[in-house]
Amino acid sequence: MILPLPIYLSLAATCAPHVAPNVLQAIIQVESGFDTLAIGVNGKPRLQVRASSPQEAAIRARALIKQGRSVDLGLGQINSANLDRLGLTVEQVFEPCLNLTAAGRILADGYAWARQRQSDDQAGLRAALSIYNTGSPTRGLHNGYVAKVLRAAQQPVDAQQAPRQEPASWDVFGRGQPPGVFLITLSAPQPAVAAETP
Repeated sequence: MILPLPIYLSLAATCAPHVAPNVLQAIIQVESGFDTLAIGVNGKPRLQVRASSPQEAAIRARALIKQGRSVDLGLGQINSANLDRLGLTVEQVFEPCLNLTAAGRILADGYAWARQRQSDDQAGLRAALSIYNTGSPTRGLHNGYVAKVLRAAQQPVDAQQAPRQEPASWDVFGRGQPPGVFLITLSAPQPAVAAETP
């Protein structure tokens, strides 16, 4: 089921308020194309599995996990290996709000780790995006994932899908981001740093 952009924006504000909606929106666009029931199967053969309901998605995902496959699930393509750590069941990961919360947590954890090791916010964000994709602060730079997310963030939002939102009264710059939310600025990617593991 494709989640309409206005519903995504509302859910992101509620379910992952600590992450800038445009950052998470770019990730969700790249990961699932806003498909709440997306199932990506890693390894060979790489598969995309379709489901018509959350129940069917959970059944298909459980069967793949039982076969020993690594699967990415839902809007943020949360990897099956992270479900226990995030306190989610296979059924819960297909619930949009819980999936966005998990995606926001993975990204925020990666960002916190990267900012302790990076010189600036943008380098930290690029490393966090890489960690989100691969678990490594550099592999996602090398495999093109970070560039894909940055390109998705540069795409204009379809005016037909998203209503214009006026900035809150506290937002004197009109950016629409609450205090404490990290932002994505679309600067050119910097050269990759030496490989480190989190």
